[in-house]
Amino acid sequence: RADALVTGKPGSTKSSALRDLSTSLKSDGCVSMTLTLSKNSTPTSLLNSILTKLSERQGRLLGPEGGKTLMVVVDDIGFAPTDEWGDRPICEALRHLLQEGGYHASD
Repeated sequence: RADALVTGKPGSTKSSALRDLSTSLKSDGCVSMTLTLSKNSTPTSLLNSILTKLSERQGRLLGPEGGKTLMVVVDDIGFAPTDEWGDRPICEALRHLLQEGGYHASD
């Protein structure tokens, strides 16, 4: 597992380079998805989008089908909306996913 943050000026082909990478990894058992953030993005919409690529593996453990690896590309993270305190809740949800290696649903 590897986490990466790709930065650069607008128009510097970050998104297309990541698309090319995800295409090349498909043959290695990787499922990929791209999430493009906007001012309407929420942590719930982010997590629900990721859940569309997962299925139940064992009990309540979720993962991509066939034991594959999931690559999630989050595009336009700078457009994530801020709340009344200036925080970006969607970025906190991403931080949690990266730091904890997953997400725990309390229901």
